[in-house]
Amino acid sequence: MPEMRLAHLHPLAWLGQRDRGFAALRRATRTAIVMPVMFALGDKVIGNPQLATFAAFGSFAMLLLVDFGGTMTERLQALAALAVTGEVFVCLATLASQTAWLAAGFASSGTGQT
Repeated sequence: MPEMRLAHLHPLAWLGQRDRGFAALRRATRTAIVMPVMFALGDKVIGNPQLATFAAFGSFAMLLLVDFGGTMTERLQALAALAVTGEVFVCLATLASQTAWLAAGFASSGTGQT
């Protein structure tokens, strides 16, 4: 009965058998710390609930859903590049929502019309 033997294992030993190097645990812990901090920063410090929600979901996506390989330096560079790219997209979307001709250009490029 393998279940009986697993019940007697220390919780970290049990988790170590299923999560090599505790990679998932580290990512989940990082997300559990950063996500509420980003939400609080946007809501309480900056005072913008939309920004707080966007920051919470953005940090969730970047920290939990994205997996970069390589050395620590390469992972940090990839994470920074992703953050900058996302910021550019948000700025373009904001600009497009405030400029009628640019919004029309984005709308027509998305449907294949020119």
